[in-house]
Amino acid sequence: MSLLILETIDSNPPNPNKDKDKDDNKKSQPKPTTRNLLQTLTTLHHKNGVTSLINGFHYTIYYNLRYFIVTGMLTSPIARFPGPLAHIIASVALAEFHYFRTAGAILPPAEQMRYVPLGLDYYRWNALLLPTLLYAIAESIMMYVPGLLLAPVRFDGVLLQLQPEDLTDVTSLVRSDILVAGLMLVAQILILFPAYIVLVVVEGSLVPGDCETLITLPEEVQQDEKMGDGDDQIVLWEEKEEEEECPKQQGRLIKDLFRLPGPLHVLDVVEMISVRQLLYCLELHGKMCLCVVGVAAVVQSMIYLVS
Repeated sequence: MSLLILETIDSNPPNPNKDKDKDDNKKSQPKPTTRNLLQTLTTLHHKNGVTSLINGFHYTIYYNLRYFIVTGMLTSPIARFPGPLAHIIASVALAEFHYFRTAGAILPPAEQMRYVPLGLDYYRWNALLLPTLLYAIAESIMMYVPGLLLAPVRFDGVLLQLQPEDLTDVTSLVRSDILVAGLMLVAQILILFPAYIVLVVVEGSLVPGDCETLITLPEEVQQDEKMGDGDDQIVLWEEKEEEEECPKQQGRLIKDLFRLPGPLHVLDVVEMISVRQLLYCLELHGKMCLCVVGVAAVVQSMIYLVS
């Protein structure tokens, strides 16, 4: 998801005085390579092997462990913070560790992560404060609002319990579940996805500009490199050795994605978000959910057969 967001971000807002050029750019704009989940996994596997499929996984484990520890302390009987507030505080406090997780997901770990400073930095945390806060609030809405909407209703202190034998009550319960699911889907598109895009883009703008991402180069650049290789077949041995020491660029650079010095401000990132990008994120999210459901079905079937 992070690769798709960075690949589809529009870092150069179109000039309002050039509407025709804007329409032409939209028509000629190529589809993102990371949109296809299977193709992306295959490309990553061919480039760096199986390790690329779990790229940045250890940073995710570090972040989750710290998150569970902090939230456990905040919700303990001593602190007694409510769940949503504890989630927001923990997310803001661990903003830099989430940044490390995003950087580990978009950069090749062996070659490029060494250029990312892994020490804690107050200025970097300050730049991540607002987007992390917005995303934590959006996550809290998605996690706790459905439970509040589906909670049993009380009138005058009397708990209304639905009788399963009553068909009208069951029908109303199903309708309420469908209504809440629809509202959460709308909230996911209008609140959660934009907040996550803002966070990922701000985190990506904090990565050093010379770092090479896992996003593949456009086909035009690859064709130019191939043509250049054909023209430069007659070279000296020393030049060949220099080329071996400096490997060719395989992915797009951070500075090529943004073309602006980081870190970016939240308002600047909001202007870059487009409907097309939201639809791409929704499509990829649906594909990942189908994959999770398929894996869960296979696991449950194996457990049923064994037992």
